[in-house]
Amino acid sequence: MIAKRLLAKIGDVSVFLVDGNEVKKLYNMDFVEGGNDLAYPTFIPKGEVWIDGLMSPKEWAPIMVHELAERLEMKKGKSYEEAHPEANAVEREVR
Repeated sequence: MIAKRLLAKIGDVSVFLVDGNEVKKLYNMDFVEGGNDLAYPTFIPKGEVWIDGLMSPKEWAPIMVHELAERLEMKKGKSYEEAHPEANAVEREVR
């Protein structure tokens, strides 16, 4: 089980800091910087976004924005492959 620390609550979504290395060991080696429940439904619970808390704290907000944007697009019916580039564009804007 992954230890989580609540970072933010955005509407009905809870954003947690997690140990990215543990996520990679236990669930998915492709976990990098963050993830959301729609991109990783097999291990991130519904209504959650996970941010790798081992990154510099200055990275948390842009990654959170990325994951929330990606999740929103996926919730509208887009695939991860369609939503991810759009989330990258939003992340670039906030950086």
